[in-house]
Amino acid sequence: MISYLTMFYSLVAGTAFTIGVVHLAVWRERRRRWAYLFSAGMALAAGVQALVELSLTKTADLATVGELMRLGNLSVAVTLLCMAWFVRTYLSAGRSWLLWSITGLWSLCVVINFSSTTGLTFSEILALHPAQTFWGEPYFKIVGVTNPLKFLADFADLLIMIFVVDASLTAWRRGDRQAAVVVGGSITFFIVVAGIHTPLVDAGIIRTPTIISAAFVAILAAMSYGIAQDVARSRSLSEEVHAGQERLRMLFETVRLIVLDVDTEGCVRYANPFYLGLRGVISSEVIGRPATDFLPSHVFDGVFHDLRDEPLPHAPRELRIKVQNSAGEDRQLALTVLRLSDSKGGFSGVLCMGADITEEIATSRALDQTRHQLDRLMRSNLLGEFASSLAHELNQPLAAILANAQVAQRYLEQDPPKLDQLQEVVGDIIRDDRRAAALITHLRALVHQDENGREVVDLTHILDETLALLGRELRAQEVTVERDYAPAPLLVNVCRIEVQQVVLNLLLNAAQAIADLPADRRIIGVRLAVETGVVAVVIRDAGPGFPTPEAQSVFEAFNTNRNGSMGLGLTICRRIVEAHGGTINAANGSV
Repeated sequence: MISYLTMFYSLVAGTAFTIGVVHLAVWRERRRRWAYLFSAGMALAAGVQALVELSLTKTADLATVGELMRLGNLSVAVTLLCMAWFVRTYLSAGRSWLLWSITGLWSLCVVINFSSTTGLTFSEILALHPAQTFWGEPYFKIVGVTNPLKFLADFADLLIMIFVVDASLTAWRRGDRQAAVVVGGSITFFIVVAGIHTPLVDAGIIRTPTIISAAFVAILAAMSYGIAQDVARSRSLSEEVHAGQERLRMLFETVRLIVLDVDTEGCVRYANPFYLGLRGVISSEVIGRPATDFLPSHVFDGVFHDLRDEPLPHAPRELRIKVQNSAGEDRQLALTVLRLSDSKGGFSGVLCMGADITEEIATSRALDQTRHQLDRLMRSNLLGEFASSLAHELNQPLAAILANAQVAQRYLEQDPPKLDQLQEVVGDIIRDDRRAAALITHLRALVHQDENGREVVDLTHILDETLALLGRELRAQEVTVERDYAPAPLLVNVCRIEVQQVVLNLLLNAAQAIADLPADRRIIGVRLAVETGVVAVVIRDAGPGFPTPEAQSVFEAFNTNRNGSMGLGLTICRRIVEAHGGTINAANGSV
């Protein structure tokens, strides 16, 4: 006769052992995932419980039944404890005090279980009554006296239910809803089913043996579904990581940047082909050797130790170093050194990435020289534009000196010489000579850059000096200048000559813009004020203006509509203003 009970329990045991072995293999590959180890322990204990339940249906010896009951209680304890710890580690949720209370109670129950010859369930086994399943297969039903300490196990089971529900709700609120439903829902459901089935069996309503192990296997099946999804996601992530690593490796192999990976001991783990080609070495000559053999030790050692020992956050370091290439030429390298961390946040080395900036430095120096030359060219260009004004200003003191010298000569030829009048004439000659010398010094400073130091000056005086310098030219063009200055002196720390150069260029541009207007509209407004804590100089004219999109383009190099102009004046003006920490803008407006 076929024993369906034997088939059923054997199937349950085989399924549990298979799941346990699979979960154990998964844990061996992922040692940090303790949830897999607990699920394996639960499955193996459930398999033992199934074999115990099968033996209890066939055994008629009271002593043997007592030993099986003790073994069965142990397997149930292991299964439930592994289940609780699985929930905690898999869902990363659950109250610690509940978990440790469950662990303590079941540990006490195990001690009580092995302190009795009949286990935790019964204090005494009275008899084994023959019974039949509803399909007619015989089995033995245990009749005994319930152990008064069994309530400890029942209370521990209640705490497990509370713990699982609480952990599942926490995971649900956190957003891990699938895991909460699959794990928490399945455990709750099948424990409830097993809790209902056992009293019905004891009451004789359902004519089957106790099948607690089947409920455990059902829970394991649900847990395996979640674990299988985790493994599938892990595999997918692993493949993505591998693909990303391959892309990164190909990038390092082909990019024209320096890449050096240095281990925790300061030795090179990887050097990309660009760096190897730059130094004229092969990979085997670099890998495993100290990084200081290839990078300046006095620079790299300090950065390496700082990154190794510094607390979070780890800020990258920027380095400028000099090395020799394969031809013996000095090359300038700009490197960014990053701290590498392992999975636990510990130090695992540094990554150096950078570029050969030798050509960029040479280009920058050439551009600086070009800007310097353009600046001087612009000054010379400006000199040509207001040379006539300067000549006129110089003619006045020179003519006065000549006239006074002639008067002094006549005073000396008289008998007796008129010494009193002569002293006054000589004073006038000295004053006019100093005025001419000042004009010549100013002219030299505008042409050369020898006197470009900054000093604290009143900006009002700079504007007045510049307007005086252009006075004759502006009068010749019948240009009226309207001044609007702040009442108090505005002291600024600037290079006087450079600021005069900017104002001079702007005034000349304004005069050119209104050259075609009637004389009564040739007006240039010069306003000097403090706006929101910033000194502002505003120069306005009544010219036609320019289309709005072109307002800022006037500061671009070689952008000009003036005959004979190079289009560099406003470009250099912007550079001078920005070098002083200011801004310069153009906009349409009115005087």
